[in-house]
This record gives sequence, C-alpha cells and structure tokens, in this order.
Amino acid sequence: MATTEIRRRPHQTIDLTLGDDESPRATPSSTRAAPTSPGGSSVARTDDSATAAEERSWRRIARRVRRGAVTAPEESRVVLGGLTSHLDRPYLTTRERATLRRAMSTPAWRRSTLAEWTDRYVHVDFSALEMWTILPSILASSSSSSLAPTTTTKKIRPDCPHHGANDTISCLRQRVMDGMRGASQHQIERVIRHARNHDRGRLLRPCDEDIQAFLWDAAKGRLSKTAMTIRFGPAPREEEDSLLRRAPTASYPLLLRELGGDDLGMSQREVQRTMEQGMRDSLKLSKTWPLGGSNDVMSVAWNPTGEFFAAGCAALTDEHDMQYNRNKNLLLGWMVDDTLRELPHHRLQRPRPEEGPNATDDMVNALDEWMYCTVASVAFSPGGEYLYTASYDKTVKIWDVDGSRHLCRRRGTTSTSNINNNNNTPGQLLATVNHPGEIDILTTSPHYPTIFITGCKSIQGGVRVYQVEEDEDEDGDLDMKTDLLSSISSKRAMATKIKEIYPSCVKMGLHHSVKHLILAGFSAHDDINSSSSNTAAARDGDLCLFDAGTDCHLRVSPSAQNVFDCTWHSLQPSFAVGCVADSKANRGTRSYVRLYEGLSGGVLVQELECPALDMNEVTWCEDPHYVTASCTDSKTYIWDIRSPTIPLHILSHSESLEPMRIPSDPEYVPAEEIDTGVRFVSWGSSIERFYTGSSDGVVKVWDIRRSPEDVWLRDLITLNSGVMCGAFTEAGDQLLLGDVSGGISLLNVHLEGFDDDDEKVGHWRFVGAE
Repeated sequence: MATTEIRRRPHQTIDLTLGDDESPRATPSSTRAAPTSPGGSSVARTDDSATAAEERSWRRIARRVRRGAVTAPEESRVVLGGLTSHLDRPYLTTRERATLRRAMSTPAWRRSTLAEWTDRYVHVDFSALEMWTILPSILASSSSSSLAPTTTTKKIRPDCPHHGANDTISCLRQRVMDGMRGASQHQIERVIRHARNHDRGRLLRPCDEDIQAFLWDAAKGRLSKTAMTIRFGPAPREEEDSLLRRAPTASYPLLLRELGGDDLGMSQREVQRTMEQGMRDSLKLSKTWPLGGSNDVMSVAWNPTGEFFAAGCAALTDEHDMQYNRNKNLLLGWMVDDTLRELPHHRLQRPRPEEGPNATDDMVNALDEWMYCTVASVAFSPGGEYLYTASYDKTVKIWDVDGSRHLCRRRGTTSTSNINNNNNTPGQLLATVNHPGEIDILTTSPHYPTIFITGCKSIQGGVRVYQVEEDEDEDGDLDMKTDLLSSISSKRAMATKIKEIYPSCVKMGLHHSVKHLILAGFSAHDDINSSSSNTAAARDGDLCLFDAGTDCHLRVSPSAQNVFDCTWHSLQPSFAVGCVADSKANRGTRSYVRLYEGLSGGVLVQELECPALDMNEVTWCEDPHYVTASCTDSKTYIWDIRSPTIPLHILSHSESLEPMRIPSDPEYVPAEEIDTGVRFVSWGSSIERFYTGSSDGVVKVWDIRRSPEDVWLRDLITLNSGVMCGAFTEAGDQLLLGDVSGGISLLNVHLEGFDDDDEKVGHWRFVGAE
C-alpha cells in the first residue's frame, strides 16, 4: 500500500485524501495551525506492534468521525489541540488509526459518504494543557492503587503547559505514561471520574470515550513522541471512482438500494462492514499455548474490551483412570502482560478407589490430593467486570476479572470461604453458587447486566436464573450476594420422571420485544443417536418458553422433541430450534430446524429438513433469510428460508484427525455418532463471511452468496488437533480457538506495513495456581 511520507514540521495537520493509486494520501494544510505530525512516518503509522489490549473497538471510529469538529476559522483557534475549546476533539488509539488507514485503501471506502466527512477531524492528540489537567488525577490514583509511580527525571514547571515547549510536552507525556503504566479498565475509569470532578475550568474533552482511549495508549506506553492531528480532506474530482463516473444502468441503483446504498454510493453501515471484513481477512496466528489444558477445551470467551479471555477445559474423572486427571481446567488470559493464569477452584477432594491399581498407597501418594472437574462453560458479564464459570463440580463461580474489587462479606447463596482480594491480581474468586447437578450450560443477556442463567443435570429446576448484586462501602470493600430469581423445569420431564431429561440449550431473547423471554431446550440423557425414526424416542425431550417477567410458561407448539440447540434472531422476535425428526419426516430426514414466532408464544412458522443425525449448533444470520445447522457429520447445512426445500449450501470439512474404526471392523460405529464434527461457527460482519471449524483441525472461510462451486474462500488456519470451540472479540480483530488436545491459539489482525513482528508466533507465559 503506497503512502506519502510526511516531513517533520511544527503545527502541521495531516489531510487524508485519496490518490490515483487508490491509497490514502497525506497532504499538509498550510492554512491551519495544529500540533506537530510524526516525522518520517506514514499517515497514522504506529511505531511498534500494538497488542490486543490497545485495540479499541473499530465500530467507534465512524462515530467519532461523525462528531469530529468541522474546520473552524483560523482566528478562532486556541491552544487546545488546534481547535476551538467548545468543539469536540476525537482521539483514536494507535491501533484504530492503523485500522482506519488500512480500510481507506479499499475501493469501497471511495464509494462512501466522503462528502459528509470532508474537513472533519479524525484524531487530535492531547495538548499540553489537557495533559496538565488530567495529570493530578493520575497521580492521585497512583498513590491509592496499583498504578506505577512516576519515574520521570525532568522537572515540570507549573506554567509550562501554556508555553507548549516541545521538551515540556515530551516530559508531560512521559509522566502520564509512567503514572498509567499497566493500568486496568477499572483504574482508568477511576482516573476519569476524578478528573471530571476536579476539572473546574472544563478543559478536558467532553467525551469520556476519547479520554479513555488516550489513557489506554498511555497505559501501554504508546503515546506518540510528537503531536498529531488527522482530518479528512476532499478527494480530487478527477480521481472519482470509475464506478461512479460511468452512467449507471437502470438495474444499478436498484441493486444499490437493495443493498442499503444511497445516492449511488455505499451506506455508512456498509463501510463499517467493509472495515471489519478487511480486518478479519488479515487474521494470522500470533500466539499459541503448547502446554495445553487438562483436556479438550470446551468453551472460550472474551470480555467486551478484548483485554481478558477465559477458557474452560474438560477433565477425566473416572476413578479407574485418576492418573489422567490433570489441573489447568480453567484459564484466564490477560492480554496486557501475555499471561495465562490458572484458576484452580473447580475441584473436589480426590476419592480413593476401593480396588484396582489406583487404590495402592504408592499411587494415592503420587497423585494430587485434588480431583479437577470439567469446566463446561465460561461467560463474562456484559460489562466485563465478572467472569462466570460453570462446572461438573455442581457450582458456578463468580470471579473478579481484573482483581480490583474487594470482598468484605458474603450473603445469600454465596460461599463463606475467605479469599484475599487485596493484591489486585486478575481472577480473584468472589462467590460460589451451588446447584443440584452437574452444570453444562451458562449464558448471559446483553439487556440485563447482572443476570446469568444456568442449565444443570436436574429434572426439577434444571434451568435457573440468578441475579448478582453488589454494594461498595466507604472503605471501597465489596459486599456481594447472588439471588435465585427463577427456577424452570420441563413439564414433560416432571410428568414422566422415568427418563433423565435435562437441559440441552438455554438462550435469552435478543430483540427488545422478547428480551424477558427465556428459551430452553431439553433432551433425554440416554443415547438417541439411532432413534430418529422412533416416534417415542424423538418425543422424549421438551421445548419451553418462559416469561421471566411474569414467572410463567408460554405455550409452544410443537414442543415434544429432543432438542439439540436453539437460538434467537438478533433483529426480530423469532427463534430457531434444532431437534430430532419424528416419524412423519420424509425419507432421509433425520433432524429438523424449526422456526418459531416468539411474540405469539412460540408458534411454528417453518420447518427445514436436515439429513444429519446430530446437530452441534444452530445459527440465524442477521439477514433473516439464512439459517444454518452445524452437525457431527462434519458438515454445515445452510438454508435460504425463501426456498426451504433443500439446503442452499452444504459446507463440508475433511475427516476427523482422531482415529476412527473402518466399516469392516466388528466394533465399527459411524463417525457422526462419536465424532465432534463442526464445533465452531461464526458469522462475519455480513453474509459475505462465514466461519466453520471442525474435527479436521481446519477453520474455513466461506461466502454463501457464491455458487456452490465457489462458496469456499480459503482455510484460515490448520491446527494439529480438532477444533472444539472459538470466539471473536467484539471488534472482530482477534479470534481465539480451543482444540481437542487442550491447546489455545490466538489469531490477530496483521496490518501490512504496521505489524512487522506478527510473522513470529509467540507463546503465553503460564502462571500456575499458588
């Protein structure tokens, strides 16, 4: 990507325009006074590779640009970053600037609403006066928290911010970085609150988001050595896109209107999708963990900022194979210092077998006193302050993610054990919630930040809804309790009580009109893989729709079915359910994906036939026309519900890496009955990207708009073990994968020309339990 180098010159504004090579071009503005631009560097270039913790959500870039100040007359400008004090001054992190530069190089950007964004400021560095205003809050916070003390050797004169000398500004930047080094999200928020309370002259920027981005750069030591101001300049008329220069045909504006365009150009939403898609297309392997967890990685999750992630692993608990029971069943990753921390509390006292080789004294003495249990599901609270983990030890544990909260006492259903939370170490245990059975399912709702829902192996009250409450006293200590709000049981399971019918999936409504509804699927605990033609076996499960507001069940029809998975649509009050087919199914149909209307109490509106025996995950694209089912036969079936007779695409993976018996073997079992199949599924920013990961160890990228012959785009990564789970960050810039061998792999955005070190695959530093 060609760029124009900028020479070092004081008070220079960088104008972002488009050159004839379709790359962003920087041109100096001689009529506008602004802070200094980086010498000898490309537009928005960072000096070194930015970590994931530095990355702020790219979705905020467009919002900041829209509220960026329009160019003001020269005589109205003051010291504050070269802009009038009452106007907004957006600040982008180093990674956001790099992402924006990459996105602008695409032809799609040239068809965006540049006219609307012309002369708007994208980024304005903090002035000396702003840094001088916020520095006392940083120093005040560092004296009462774990923020690093300042180590600057230069002395700052009290009047220096108003003079704006280069050496003084550099000294201020260094003091800010020293004071914020290693700061967490909670500590940054505390600095902002303190600064707002003491900013009598209203010298700080009006938006906390910009101050937070500046402090994040400071916490990572990423503040640029010289000030920079970036704004959008108008594209030269002779360089207009050829697509817009030609006379449009009658079908072209119709096509653009169908795609959401406006005035023969791309909509702003389409520009945002193009930016995210460009990031995801540049994902490359950046880190691995060769040590491996206790066993298969069952679940992974990111917190909203992408600073922390969690991974739950399976554990072997057979009393005859206790020597294979290992620790590292729950891991917390911290991107700031590239560490993986073991959270060892999901464990029980190891039982001693009465007979066999494990019953000898030598074997008992050689083994750990603890038996570690499977951690089946992990999830962060919508605000990111808590981590919830569900385990086969029949408990859900609540963790303080960044270690900044202090627990003084516990009430209600929480544990009474004493945990020292005064060292601000990430992953401090706050509470333990006991359940009547092993817990397979844990989920949260974006509409209710303090709610989490679990599904455990219990006929009565198998689905439970909890609320977390906390209060902070004058000493800053945390008083926490968890309340059981609702307990949901399958009426069919309660009526029969002969077969073990347990929850198989639980989801809370996403659309605002159904956010209070809980969808729960149940299935028989015994093996149903070969019973899809048996009406009785297919009807052993149940489907429940529960109104958490009125605490009552809503009628769903049909509901008597073994349920594999369920999902809500994000933009409409509808849900999809994957279930076993009954005796009325057509020949070759062994399962269904059923679509229901949620507002009317769960009325079946469409039924899609699937030839697969078992489903892992059902998804419903944001475009409501496309529904998918990923199955144990290593295939993902995609339907266009406008033509539901046959699947639109069947996306296939190769055979499993795990050894399978051949058909001539007397003990042969079909692979789809014992293989994990496709376990990782994710939509991209639009229907143009769809990701699947299977037991063949490959994550594939697809474009479902294409013909069946061209639907496959590329293999994103090939692992040495089967893919068990995966999760993108909210920004889409990082992908975390867990595999069968307990390994964890991180894929990060690779920006050409920015991240020179991204070709090197690093490793996390493991921090064991104390």
